[in-house]
Amino acid sequence: MADRQMLPVHTSSTRNVEPAARGACTAPVSLHPPQPASRSPDARVHRLKLRPADAEQDTMRLLFVCTGNICRSAAAHVFTEAWPTGHLGVEIEARSAGTHAPTGRPAHPFTAAALELRGLDAGSHVARRLSPADVDWADVVLTMTAQHREAVLTLDPRALRKTFTLREAAELCRGLPPHRLAAVPPSERGSALAGRLAAARGAHRVPDQDIDDPIDGPAQVHQRVVDDVAAALRTLLVGIARQVRPEAHETVRIDRLPPVPVPG
Repeated sequence: MADRQMLPVHTSSTRNVEPAARGACTAPVSLHPPQPASRSPDARVHRLKLRPADAEQDTMRLLFVCTGNICRSAAAHVFTEAWPTGHLGVEIEARSAGTHAPTGRPAHPFTAAALELRGLDAGSHVARRLSPADVDWADVVLTMTAQHREAVLTLDPRALRKTFTLREAAELCRGLPPHRLAAVPPSERGSALAGRLAAARGAHRVPDQDIDDPIDGPAQVHQRVVDDVAAALRTLLVGIARQVRPEAHETVRIDRLPPVPVPG
């Protein structure tokens, strides 16, 4: 399996691996959104609050997975880090990793440039190889293709109920009845969301789940894939807001993206 398909940020069945030998330029740096005070290049975990091991988890943990962790999942990670998630009614922590990641590589220069067009800086991103510990850490695992989803389940078959493609999760979340997580304790909202998505998946098939791999494409392909990732992630975050916030308005605005109508 590889993060390489013939098209956008979602894949098909071709073997797409983001080779370590290709374009290892450092991404351009944008000064627009202030960056978090500290980042861990090794763990690449953002919004991570240090807490005692036995402290209650009060965040929703999202893991993004693609092939090389330098294009699609890297973009999803940067977007999630940059968007102010507090207005969703729950804090979100994000990690990203690749099934065949060239560990330590920066974001692909074309993907980094596409993110910079949105005022986002991918300059500190480093690729990480997917591990069972990552899957265990996450409340919801969001892959870029169905093949990546299968790779996650190969690592941990128990993760079936919490593993979805990004587009699949976005569409399922859009269709959930609103306000179902408002009364759920914050420490349980991530697993509760995964359970609701899994139940919805049993009743509804979501077509066109993959986001193609832009690795061999020109800058325009990377821009399109970044837009695909942004659109799916925006839909997902709006769906989460509708689940958590009873007072959610008809339109939810997310920084650097146009307003999204919220279905009634």
